Amino acid sequence: MAKYELNEQQLPQEPRGRPTRINREKIIEAAMKLPSQQLSMTSVAAALGVKPPTLYYHIQSIDELRSLMVEKITWDLRVPVADTWQQWCKGFAYEFRGWLIAEPIRLQLVEMVGPVAGAATDFITQCLESLAKLGFPQKIVVQSFFLLAQAVQDFVSREYEYYRQPANFAKVIEQMQQFTIPSNADKPAYNLLVTQMQQLDFEKFFEFQIAIIIAGLADYIKDNKEQ
Repeated sequence: MAKYELNEQQLPQEPRGRPTRINREKIIEAAMKLPSQQLSMTSVAAALGVKPPTLYYHIQSIDELRSLMVEKITWDLRVPVADTWQQWCKGFAYEFRGWLIAEPIRLQLVEMVGPVAGAATDFITQCLESLAKLGFPQKIVVQSFFLLAQAVQDFVSREYEYYRQPANFAKVIEQMQQFTIPSNADKPAYNLLVTQMQQLDFEKFFEFQIAIIIAGLADYIKDNKEQ
C-alpha cells in the first residue's frame, strides 16, 4: 500500500487543513480576464470557484486588487532619457500613449485607478527624479507629472472611442449627416466638414496637445520665477 520508498521524515510535509486553492497571483489573473465594468471581489471569487471571504486572506480590498492589476501590466513602461525637461515630457507622453494603445486592457485598468494611483510606485519615483534632475521645479513636479499623465490618458480614451473603434466613429459621422441642413446652406462646405472629420489625424492632434501642455508649464514656471 505504501506509495513511496522514502522514509516518512524525508517526505515534504503537507500543511494541515484544506489545501490552498488560490493565491494572490491567481486572483490577479482571474480579475484581468473580467470586463472592467464587472470587476468586483464577488465576480472574481465566482470566476475562481470560491467564496468572496476567501479572497480577503490574500487581498484586502477591491482597490488593492485594482492597484495590483495595474502594477502587473506597468513593468514595461520606460523612463525617457532627455537633455531638457521639455524633451522629457514629450518623450513620456509618447511612451505612455504607445503603451496604452498596445493593449486595450491597459486603458481600462488605468481608467479605474487613475494614471498610476497606488501602483507602479518605482516607475513614478524614477520619473519624478528624472524631471528634477533636468531642472524642473521640485514644488510642482508631482502635480505636473500627473497632469501630463492624465492628459495622455484622456486623449487615448477619446482616440479609442472615435478613431480606433470604427463602429463608434461611424455613428458620429452618421449623426452629423442627419442634422437638418437649411435649404440655403452651403452644402459643399458641409460635405467638406464631414470629409475632414473622417480624416482626423490623431497623431497631429496629439502632438499639438502635448506642445500646448509643455508650453503652459514653461510659462507657469517663468511667471513664478519672476514673482
